[in-house]
Amino acid sequence: MQRALRRPNRPDPEQWSTQIPWLVIGDFNQDDLELVLECIEAIAVIEDRQKGFKLSTRIELAAVLLATAAAAGYTSGEEAVTPRRGPAMHQLTVDLVVRRALEIYAQDRM
Repeated sequence: MQRALRRPNRPDPEQWSTQIPWLVIGDFNQDDLELVLECIEAIAVIEDRQKGFKLSTRIELAAVLLATAAAAGYTSGEEAVTPRRGPAMHQLTVDLVVRRALEIYAQDRM
């Protein structure tokens, strides 16, 4: 874990931090963070143009993003060295996304 924290191109801890070990040792880097921030800015432009999003719109947007992450998790599991890991990786992805969302909310980094 300490080695992962010292890797080059890690996001600035002032901008991105997590206590979730799986995410700390993962390959998320500064370039990935910049892509996420760019997506948030693009959504903000659309939201401004629409005079805000209703709660139901936010739920649908979050659900679509979660579905794409879960699908990527499934695919990653199926392509893993251990066969038939798709369902397990699908569930792990859903759990990690929800846990990370709660962590971001607690950090007040929205």
